[in-house]
Amino acid sequence: MKIGVIGAGTMGSGIAQKIAQEGMEVVLVDKEEKFLERGMEKIKQTLDEGVKKRIFKQEDTEKILSLIHPTLSYEQLKECDLIIEAVYEDKKIKEDVFKKLDNLCEKKTIFATNTSSLSVNELSECVERKEKFIGMHFFYHPAKNRFLEIIPSRYTSNEIIAKCLTFSRIIGKVTVITKDSPGFVVNRFFVPFLNESVRILEEKIANIFTIEEVCKEILGIPMGPFELMNVTGVPIAYHAAKFLSEKLGDFYKPAELLKEKTEKGQMCNIEGNLEQDKKEEVKKRIMGAVFYVVLEMLDQNICKIEDIEKGAKVALRWRKGPFEMMNREGIQKVDEYVDEIVKKYSLKKPESLKKQINIGPFKIRNVTGLKKDGVGFIIISRPEALNALNEDVFKEMEEIFEKFKEDKEVQKIVIEGEGKAFAAGADIRFFLKNIESKNLDRIVEFTKYAQGVLNKIEKSEKPFICKLNGMALGGGSEIALASHTVISHPKAYFAFPETGIGIYPGLGGTQRLPRMIGKELAK
Repeated sequence: MKIGVIGAGTMGSGIAQKIAQEGMEVVLVDKEEKFLERGMEKIKQTLDEGVKKRIFKQEDTEKILSLIHPTLSYEQLKECDLIIEAVYEDKKIKEDVFKKLDNLCEKKTIFATNTSSLSVNELSECVERKEKFIGMHFFYHPAKNRFLEIIPSRYTSNEIIAKCLTFSRIIGKVTVITKDSPGFVVNRFFVPFLNESVRILEEKIANIFTIEEVCKEILGIPMGPFELMNVTGVPIAYHAAKFLSEKLGDFYKPAELLKEKTEKGQMCNIEGNLEQDKKEEVKKRIMGAVFYVVLEMLDQNICKIEDIEKGAKVALRWRKGPFEMMNREGIQKVDEYVDEIVKKYSLKKPESLKKQINIGPFKIRNVTGLKKDGVGFIIISRPEALNALNEDVFKEMEEIFEKFKEDKEVQKIVIEGEGKAFAAGADIRFFLKNIESKNLDRIVEFTKYAQGVLNKIEKSEKPFICKLNGMALGGGSEIALASHTVISHPKAYFAFPETGIGIYPGLGGTQRLPRMIGKELAK
């Protein structure tokens, strides 16, 4: 597979690096030699950092660099299978790039735009191959951040969506498919989070240091909103809020203080003292704003609950996603927080919240079931936790397995993990929590139940295949061992690391492993 990337800036060079890291050739195009040199230098610096952190060996970096071909010539893109545009966020510039490519490239070539704000539908109008045009929004830094938003246009064919999903898996991304809507998934709620933080300061509800500390505490992040804006650029937050407000209304309008700091080129001074008595009010406002936006997204059918959760936890590194936070706070409190935002900004209460008040906590699925061409896919979808296994995972896994077992159209069943791991063992927090509370019976109960699920898999009349796309540790290895067939990626591996601290596999590993490889190797 040969990939083209247009634009050697921060995003383009990072995208090119990530693709080359996965062993694919990349043609990196820009309009001036100095931009290409700067882009290649950024790649070298990032790879050198990786060597220092022991992520790569020196010979790895040389191989990666050899796969990137910087050039000023668009002709080099002619035979590419996929071209990702990552130029300046200007509609006319992007359209000119795609018109040029449309006349030059072979019919097979897929065009993808890395736009973070422009409409994919509108951009697709500039090319003839509309069914082969798609949005692929990478996040900073593209070589490190594992999240990717795929945005089909109204014309994009299902075949092209499937090919882009396969490509995203090859380069190790956690991917969501979203409607072509302003802000897509992540920026739709992340930008209002930044903007509301500035409004709280502007209204003198709390000082900047208190807002920072509250946000770090409730979201489990190392940097609060103001420090984040200092790092990524205050103007980026301002322009993103301005764009959302133009498309979605006044609630998204950038705070005057954000506009002022952008115009004066100022950064945010985050020093100060903690105002303990203001913390609760800050929490209510921040949570109310985020909760309102994600509920509005549900009303508009932009994406699934699980996509928003993944965006928060994988792209933004929040400890919990918005819906998990809502479940923790309780639906009545959420209703109070959102009501305050609705009244303050004269908004309409989200219909999804009205419905949920009578239901209770939101259902957040950890395992996805998918049926295609006679194959039932069971996908463990906790990429932020390396697909660690807990009670909910096994219950959902069993539920989907039983459904596929009874479905006459399903001829075989495949299990896989989303992201870079198949399953990194059992969720250790479950065991620690129950050990601390001296509730050992619960651990025994869970182990017996999970073993029962694996026994069902082993005895399945339909072929059960484990697609080992990454590491399988502990319980992950035990799922693979219970499968009839294991198809493995060359970099995937099995391990029982718990045995090193005196814990032995409880879901059949002590029995199935020796049967497969012999007692001595199993030891």
